[in-house]
Amino acid sequence: MTTIRLHFRFSAARLQRYVAVLLFSLFAAAPLGAVENVRFRNITMEDGLHSNTVRNIVQDRYGFIWMGSDNGLSRYDGHEIRSFHILDNGLDQYVSALLAVSDGLYVGTSQGVWFFDFRTESFQRIVSQLNATVFSFAADSDS
Repeated sequence: MTTIRLHFRFSAARLQRYVAVLLFSLFAAAPLGAVENVRFRNITMEDGLHSNTVRNIVQDRYGFIWMGSDNGLSRYDGHEIRSFHILDNGLDQYVSALLAVSDGLYVGTSQGVWFFDFRTESFQRIVSQLNATVFSFAADSDS
């Protein structure tokens, strides 16, 4: 086996220059990713969320934030939370996946796929033969 040894010769001044350029680059790039006046609000069950375990979050075209949790679907409008339940699923309200489209949400559950219509605020089962947990959705170029 051949051993290759590399020797680098850095003068103290050259090493200081490299470190200075590296640090300058890091600090100069930091403001590019910084956003001012960002406000966060921690939403909990005290605010009306049905579970503190939120599995997925999407935003619809109207700006509503939709959260799928272990205990159902919730919509946050920036001020209050409204919850929706799939009555046909009984006590099992686990929401495992969400996909926002123009007129509603595809909702993956432990009992298949449902479509939540924004206009009627109701759920419609997509494939009645599917009774397995849906973990994710993917939209193609045709949506």
